[in-house]
Amino acid sequence: MDEKYLLETKGIEKRFGGVHALKGISIEINKGEILGLVGENGAGKSTLIKIFSGVIQQDSGDIFYEGKEKIFNSPADSMKSGINTVYQELSLVKHRTVAQNIFCLRESTNSLGLINWKTLNENAKKILDDLDVIISPKAYVKDLSIADQQIVEIAKAISREGKLLIMDEPTSALSKDEINQLFILMRRLSDLGHSILFVSHKIEEVIEVSDRVIILRDGNLAGKLSIKDTNLSQVIELMVGKKLENLFPGERSKVGKEILSIKNFSYKKKFKNVNFNLSQGEILGIFGPIGSGRTELVKAICGMGEKESGDIYFEGNKVKVDSPAMAIQKGIVYMTEDRINEGLFFKLSVQRNLIASSLRSFSKIGVLLLDKIRVLSEKMIELLRIVTPGIHTPVISLSGGNQQKVLLGKALLTKPKILIADEPTRGIDVGAKTEIYAWLRKLASDGVAIIMVNCELPEIMGVTDRLIVMYSGEVKAILDTNKTSNKEVLSYCYDSSSKK
Repeated sequence: MDEKYLLETKGIEKRFGGVHALKGISIEINKGEILGLVGENGAGKSTLIKIFSGVIQQDSGDIFYEGKEKIFNSPADSMKSGINTVYQELSLVKHRTVAQNIFCLRESTNSLGLINWKTLNENAKKILDDLDVIISPKAYVKDLSIADQQIVEIAKAISREGKLLIMDEPTSALSKDEINQLFILMRRLSDLGHSILFVSHKIEEVIEVSDRVIILRDGNLAGKLSIKDTNLSQVIELMVGKKLENLFPGERSKVGKEILSIKNFSYKKKFKNVNFNLSQGEILGIFGPIGSGRTELVKAICGMGEKESGDIYFEGNKVKVDSPAMAIQKGIVYMTEDRINEGLFFKLSVQRNLIASSLRSFSKIGVLLLDKIRVLSEKMIELLRIVTPGIHTPVISLSGGNQQKVLLGKALLTKPKILIADEPTRGIDVGAKTEIYAWLRKLASDGVAIIMVNCELPEIMGVTDRLIVMYSGEVKAILDTNKTSNKEVLSYCYDSSSKK
């Protein structure tokens, strides 16, 4: 095979029972390039990564690495060849130092078999200096930011003389500034001759940092494009079979009477003197950078966070909301941004998760109404098009997009009057996002009032009717989404001198 490629595949096939995960995938990774890999959940991205990483093997087809045919029989086999994978969940030992993590199980030792700390720290510092980052080799990983921990994971991969670095959703927990720093590091690695396979749901980021992009759809290779010859719309169309302008819901809902009014909400430095109102059938967005107080504000409204002052008026009456249970009783439901730690019980079934917030309506004198639970669970699965083998399937086995639909279904079964959706499309693919958008608009058309918190400006502009822009805990502007622009929103969002 052509030795100009670092890695090349020919006709890779993989099946899991009746699921045809990869269908004749033939791709190339050039030496020293950043190659983006995109596709919806279920498109085959994870399967391809696992084959390259040696976690699983292809059923048929060939892999050529540095011009030689290869089968990666284990992760150790893949790493020995120079392929290293940095997963979304980092695999660092947090109570050990940076240097210990970089050379984990490969520490320099003296004649007595003890760690040679001086050599270990010097070797780690050399790798960090080559990456042009300032992190002390002696620092404990637990004391580092997520962004710096990720750099340590990358340094660990480089220390193994890795030639191909696979990065799986590396920006999911990073701020915009941290993402920019990561991209600088990725380009430096590319300049040093390392190849990077960058896997992400965030198509804009793939286009920003990659040289080329590979698009998978339903296990097929849907496209191989040079970034300089493509754009966001073309990539998304190849991914989902729809044009970008068709991703967001169409007409606005008819707005009814005011249902919620927030007066003078303040809490320490998190948010201060926040005032706004919300009407039935309206989708109100809250946008701002990390640290703007978005999540802290909405949690305080629904009894999950603290406030020092301020009042809530619900359906014209002043109310006190001290707990999520009290909020649910009034019809105010919070859909968390963190489905893993706060939103779902991952080891429990789809059915049990769906009814978790509405057990009162599924029981009589303390006894669960099992037939009612089954019927409504199956109906919710059908309505939201949750892809699952059945109602008793553990949520942990579902894709991210389907987990997010379960979280939405859990909220819907409480019959909310107000739905507060905090980052409702985080970590899911474009196709699943489109379905979530459509459901939010359908709920609004049925009279539900919605507050949507989102850090992705194109999304929040495409879905909402009005937009609250927050900066450093303050409301800087409340804008009609149809009458504003990205530029105006950002001018408020990142300028602390802006006025309401």
